[in-house]
Amino acid sequence: MPDTPHLPSKILSLALRALRRFRGKRPPELAQALGLQMRSYEHFESGAGRLNVDRVMAFADATASDGFAILVAQWIGSPQFAVRCANNKLVTILIMALRDFDASAGDAIATLDAQTLIGAFEDALGRLRDEAQRRSAQDWLQDHAAKLPRKPGPS
Repeated sequence: MPDTPHLPSKILSLALRALRRFRGKRPPELAQALGLQMRSYEHFESGAGRLNVDRVMAFADATASDGFAILVAQWIGSPQFAVRCANNKLVTILIMALRDFDASAGDAIATLDAQTLIGAFEDALGRLRDEAQRRSAQDWLQDHAAKLPRKPGPS
């Protein structure tokens, strides 16, 4: 991702807008849910100003989304990542797993080298990718099979 000062705020704005639309919400609804004046909400959704993590998390609550995924979307340069994680809360689950990992492994975490970590994450994320693609193909087949006629037509 290029080192452009406005890029993260642009990605935040795109992610917020995409999530709002994904949930079928209108700006006034979210302004009210966040306790903001409409102009302040517009300022927030445009990505203007400093990043306010509490406000991002409140937005996530108001849209039943994954607040951590909204934040990560900025850092990985993918506003759609926030939408992709809205229903399954992928990043929130990852944070919870990391919390448990920290509690159980403790100081031994420092002994892990980068190569081991990269391999472990590539393996785990590769399995998740494969499962997501399998489910996507399965959904496609089910959708299309439902559209097929059940009986042959008259000859």
